[in-house]
Amino acid sequence: MLAEAGAGSPFLDYHPEWAPVPFPAVVCVSVNDAIVHGIPDGTRLAPGDLVSVDCGAVLGGWAGDSAISFTVGPARPEDTRLIGAAEEALEAGIAAAVVGNRIGDIAHAIGRVCRAAGYGIPDGFGGHGIGRAMHEDPGVPNEDARTGA
Repeated sequence: MLAEAGAGSPFLDYHPEWAPVPFPAVVCVSVNDAIVHGIPDGTRLAPGDLVSVDCGAVLGGWAGDSAISFTVGPARPEDTRLIGAAEEALEAGIAAAVVGNRIGDIAHAIGRVCRAAGYGIPDGFGGHGIGRAMHEDPGVPNEDARTGA
């Protein structure tokens, strides 16, 4: 689909300095307890699976990156709750991304929603800028290190 549109994948062969090998796929598919950046394989999805698909494109010198989470078949209440909290955290982060605020204000808004919902937040994960490359500054933590929320 990307090739038909004249686009490429920012994921395929992406090799950040901290990774031991380049990423071998066009999309990231994380199933159930995988946090992010799952490598697609021949695993058949089953009813009840919680799936995150992260897809990007590079076209005309600009990069795009987006992810969505969903369940296969009927959702378990805990999965619906998790997806809802993640969407609410995203909305809170976007609402905090205004002139005069700092990255920490955005991180605090995201972390506050996650913590209020009772979720832990893995260290080292967060959002990122995007433009000519997939991962640009600024990095946006999922929690404000100053406040723990």
